[in-house]
Amino acid sequence: MSYIQSVQRAIDYIETHLHEPISLEKVAAHASYSYFHFHRLFKATVGCTMSEYIKRRRLTKAAYALLETEASIIDIAFEYGYESQEAFTRAFKQWFNVLPGKYRQARPPVQLVDPYWAAKRFPVNSTSNHKPYIVTRQSLQIVGLQLEGLSLPGGSDREQSTQVAIPTLWHQFEARIHEIERRVDPFVSYGISSPSSDGSHFTYMACVEVEASDVNIPQGFIQKEIKGGTYASFHYKGAANQLSALTNYIYGSWLPSSPYQSHFGVEMEVYDEREPKEDGEVAVEIWTPIKKRAKQSSQK
Repeated sequence: MSYIQSVQRAIDYIETHLHEPISLEKVAAHASYSYFHFHRLFKATVGCTMSEYIKRRRLTKAAYALLETEASIIDIAFEYGYESQEAFTRAFKQWFNVLPGKYRQARPPVQLVDPYWAAKRFPVNSTSNHKPYIVTRQSLQIVGLQLEGLSLPGGSDREQSTQVAIPTLWHQFEARIHEIERRVDPFVSYGISSPSSDGSHFTYMACVEVEASDVNIPQGFIQKEIKGGTYASFHYKGAANQLSALTNYIYGSWLPSSPYQSHFGVEMEVYDEREPKEDGEVAVEIWTPIKKRAKQSSQK
């Protein structure tokens, strides 16, 4: 199944279940992916997270119901997954900038969201200056500090994870990095993300590579072995808040038009202190786990 078909299957599943509770994990599974990997592909393709898409589509359907039916506002709220009229009213006002009752009476123009058609809009021929190189790594021993249960995009505590928890982890790690013995490269460190068993959250580790598995581990640190594999390595240097554009390019353009597909392994950020950069810039290599895409047999 192609990336386009996977995203379209997810959208079709969402569209047929807008009146029901929707599990994001089930949406990803319906597209034959783990949630950990699929949420990035979906966001890069559609332009928003799955939870945002679901919310916008439900509010759009609710807006049509306000104009085309005589159902009460509270019944419409319940029909589209809101636990109370108050919660529905807040969400409606936040997205459309008008209260539901006022919208029904005055019918002002608002930004409705049509169902996304991935097969028509997916940017398979997009180009970019970000050209990866393919690297195969043997397994590596790492030592560092770790955070568990972090929220993927669309999660309620996503900003807390990315803007507070992970930067705090790096500050703590950098203050104690000198305690780690037998580093392979004293200038290189890693940020390693790995999915939880169900793919709904991820673990993040700030770490360095060490020479062997029998090194002394500083108190509070952990040691892991990262299995070897093949990665597409993308270099980025610039403002930290623009790094997400590279992720969107990787999953939304490069992978679909490449001979590779995502491999369910860890993802790595590689930082080299020797690389020159301006104040406020970040210099990093993003290593995305890949494998050769299976060839599809031609049909006569």
